[in-house]
Amino acid sequence: MMKGTIVTFLCFTGILMLEACGKSEPAENPYTRIEVTWRLIAEATDDNLNGLLDSNEIQASITNPAQLLKFNYDSTGNEHDVINNITEDYPFTWKFENTFHNLVRVITGDTIYSQIDQFTDQSLYLRNNDSNYSTGTLIAHWKIYAKK
Repeated sequence: MMKGTIVTFLCFTGILMLEACGKSEPAENPYTRIEVTWRLIAEATDDNLNGLLDSNEIQASITNPAQLLKFNYDSTGNEHDVINNITEDYPFTWKFENTFHNLVRVITGDTIYSQIDQFTDQSLYLRNNDSNYSTGTLIAHWKIYAKK
């Protein structure tokens, strides 16, 4: 009887080990890729109004070089800013809207719609369109982040 119990236990343990070995990390997707902390490294404005991010338009971030964006798995996050030695944190909720290229963040009642132009496991390019009030045209503005 003891021999049967040992054989049953070994079979059960073997099945559990095989099942555990067969499990792998979840496949990377836009949700798992964005759920990290991103550091602002550069900004750009579409100076020539061609709608494209040209290399000569990219400038190192001087207005807010300490900005961090943290996206959490539960669709919450935080924008951390340090400007002129003043630190501010802005909690937000986030989601992808319609596609993985449209990111929506809600910060204290304000909704920020961003288009994701480039997105790798190491970089995130967020594009916003700002209105030029004098001409009425939309001007693209990019914030470029690197994984922290």
